[in-house]
Amino acid sequence: VLWEIAAQCEPWPDVQGPFLQRKLAAVIEGGGRPTLDPSWPAPYVLLMQRCWVRDAAARPAFRVIERELADMVGD
Repeated sequence: VLWEIAAQCEPWPDVQGPFLQRKLAAVIEGGGRPTLDPSWPAPYVLLMQRCWVRDAAARPAFRVIERELADMVGD
């Protein structure tokens, strides 16, 4: 979701058709990640990458994501 907010589009528009969820899951489980734009703020990109860690227990909790996003916008 963080990537979609920054890019303002879907990450893999070429993945379509029947069984879309399964196709996307296969891409992601295979290590696929959308391309990061170098113009995006480094703290935002680092947060996004932490959310992509394979081990779910190592990913930031939603309250951490919320706090870090608030810090980025100065709230």
